[in-house]
Amino acid sequence: MVAGWYKLLILRAAAPPAPRAYQSALRLTGITTRILRRFGFRQVLIVNGLLTAASMAACTLLTPHTPHLLIVPVLFISGAFRSMQFTSLSALQFADVPPEYMTGASTLASMVSQLMMGMSAAFAAFALNISAQIVSGHQARK
Repeated sequence: MVAGWYKLLILRAAAPPAPRAYQSALRLTGITTRILRRFGFRQVLIVNGLLTAASMAACTLLTPHTPHLLIVPVLFISGAFRSMQFTSLSALQFADVPPEYMTGASTLASMVSQLMMGMSAAFAAFALNISAQIVSGHQARK
């Protein structure tokens, strides 16, 4: 029963997102801009960082028995806080770049972002392999 529940979530997650999801993301970006103008980067990044951590901690409390009416708002709020954090950090990384260097800076930022995603996946696989070795007491399968 539990495995079936998770398979259903995986299938739903893999489905193409609805156009409303894109509209929501654009609205959140607009809200983020207004919040940044009102409170400033420093305050927003500190408070939102704490809220992001709290919302991620709330996600760890979700179980297969948690009602969908509780899961959906927790995931939405967590996604909204993370979106605000990434939007804020993305805007901040180009704050001191002169306009004539903006194209190169944007290209470099995209490349570094992709590189870090790949490296984090490799590090996660390495950590998983090491933890499997520690738990089982022998070398994990390659």
